[in-house]
Amino acid sequence: MSASRVFKGQHIASSTTILHPGSLDVNLATLGLRIHDGITPGGNPLSEGTQNLLPVTYATLASLKDAGELLTGTFYKITDFHSIYDQPDFDSSGVAKSAGDIVSKTGPLEPLIVFATNNNALAPQAWSTVYPEDVLTYDINHTATEIKGTVCKGRISFRIDEEGNQICYDSRGVVLKRYETIEGSGVFDSFKDTGFAFDDNIPTFGPECENIRLSPHHSEMGEPPGPDDSAFLISNNIFREGCESILAGGDFYNNTFGTYVYGVQFGHFCRNNVFGDQFYDNHILNNFANNVIGVGFYNNTIGNNFQGNTIADNFIGNDIASGFQNNTIAIGFMNNSVGNDFVSNTIGENFSDNHINDYFQNNAGIGNNFTDNDIRYSFVNNIVLANFQSNITKASVVGVNFTTTIQCYKAYTSEIVIPVDDFGEPSTQCWIGSLSLTTALWTWSGI
Repeated sequence: MSASRVFKGQHIASSTTILHPGSLDVNLATLGLRIHDGITPGGNPLSEGTQNLLPVTYATLASLKDAGELLTGTFYKITDFHSIYDQPDFDSSGVAKSAGDIVSKTGPLEPLIVFATNNNALAPQAWSTVYPEDVLTYDINHTATEIKGTVCKGRISFRIDEEGNQICYDSRGVVLKRYETIEGSGVFDSFKDTGFAFDDNIPTFGPECENIRLSPHHSEMGEPPGPDDSAFLISNNIFREGCESILAGGDFYNNTFGTYVYGVQFGHFCRNNVFGDQFYDNHILNNFANNVIGVGFYNNTIGNNFQGNTIADNFIGNDIASGFQNNTIAIGFMNNSVGNDFVSNTIGENFSDNHINDYFQNNAGIGNNFTDNDIRYSFVNNIVLANFQSNITKASVVGVNFTTTIQCYKAYTSEIVIPVDDFGEPSTQCWIGSLSLTTALWTWSGI
């Protein structure tokens, strides 16, 4: 659908939206835009036959503005605009490096067209002569970079490219930096300085990326950074080939995505994550941070505070409540329903089809094939070897060292429950009643 033409002298309400490339709606009040002098929204004044177009350098334009000598209603072409920026770079602990250790970079030449609304002000919207279908806002008052203080020529403060990718900096002119996590691997995915090789020429959006909509973080909005905010104006996210249809809330920064990531919605404060390939169809709430995600993370619903986890491949079809933190998860964590505060566990392969209630914590060794269990109460500080399957806990299980034999525990009622199968033989299911380390123990093996 193309936007209706707005004629000279006609203004539009602040609640009106205009359609841009990629069918992405942008609220004008958010951008502070108004339509002037016969410009089609999202179009380029060059294509509108604009008569009053004056070429100037940035220095000349800034001098005219400061002196109150802009010609109201005139388009100016900034002939020497480049994005000049401090490239985000962080030490091994994730703290922004000092001014002497970072680099200010200059992007390619991209002359911009701006519009004088009066003798000392420009409209926020600008137009690119190189990418005429892009939607931009431009800040002429940004005269120096935020850390090194390098002189610059204003900045593109918002951009939607023709594929519908939206971000609060010049995603075409800015390149980003990543380090190898594993020396010699040639895989550059760490925003922290690992001391290994790095690539400092990575674009924000890789080939075939489209409809990625990122909200600004505090620094981009001109607010002072909080304790967890990036110090840089550039939010430092990288999307590899084939990423699309990603929506993110505020404070989204220092994330590195693999290929073919799509259909994902993030809340606020998604930061410092490494995502493998095939991360798709996930709904994620706030504070998704400091995770390393393997290949094949999809069809999951994630609550708040999913942080500090190392996830191997095939994390699929899980419903995770809040507080999933500091876990090491092996391959095949699938189809689990997990309650609050799943914390500091080491999980083996094929942890699947379990119903886990709150407070599954500090279990140092959950072996392979922990499947089809119903953990109804706290499960804390336990060691569980392979093939713990089809169990139901009816009370808290704390500090138990499960061995390779099947173990059942005597309840406080002095009743020992030994379930049997259809043939009257002991089954592999263990019902755990009220349990403590002093309770009598019944074991059998060879099942």
